[in-house]
Amino acid sequence: MCSTRAEDLDSIAGRIRAAMCRSVEGIISIGEDLALIKAKLPHGQFGSYIMEKFSFSERAAQNYMNAAAAFKGKTATVAYLPATALYELAAKRTPSAAREENVALLESNSTLAPDEIEIRLRAARQEAQLKLKEEQAAAALQKLSPEERGKRERSERKRSRSKAEREAEEHRRLQERAEAARISKEHAEAAFQLLRTRLLNDELVAFRSLFNASWYDFRRALEAWEPELSAPASVEPPPAAP
Repeated sequence: MCSTRAEDLDSIAGRIRAAMCRSVEGIISIGEDLALIKAKLPHGQFGSYIMEKFSFSERAAQNYMNAAAAFKGKTATVAYLPATALYELAAKRTPSAAREENVALLESNSTLAPDEIEIRLRAARQEAQLKLKEEQAAAALQKLSPEERGKRERSERKRSRSKAEREAEEHRRLQERAEAARISKEHAEAAFQLLRTRLLNDELVAFRSLFNASWYDFRRALEAWEPELSAPASVEPPPAAP
């Protein structure tokens, strides 16, 4: 490898190391620089180079590059997403229509839960795979003789009934999970707002630290307190009329 190209690659590698300390902006920056490195290296050397320089796999590098390609210029839209959700949304196996739909939702509602994004993407991939299988089956069917086609169609009708039932059940479960994630998010926001109205800022910070350190014991304490929480509050009788 010539010294000029080696120095150029080392310069890019230095930028990547610096960007690793940041979040989504760093991921997109890393992806852009990895794409530059891949373009400069001879074919087949990219995987070994990034393993040597950064100790991560080519698959991990592809996650960075996909994110950079999908969200360059849209960093603010996806800034709050965890890396796993960002990679899933940018993955090449994610249908482009599903990606655009979720990005539009993020642009209009920045509090879209990552779990909800995952569920929506999974449903979109299943739908795309089903459509592809149907197209492949239709193309194969056209190559059969009329008699073979009739037999195949009768067999497919029997299978499709049970398949449709399974898909309907899976769709129902996905919808239930999405609804549960939405309700859980609403409850968490309501609980936080309640704490904010009852605690000062310093007290809220202290509560967060204590809760993070002992959330399991805190939950058990709440469960032990449940009888008192559910008991009716005592109400003083109104004063007698003179």
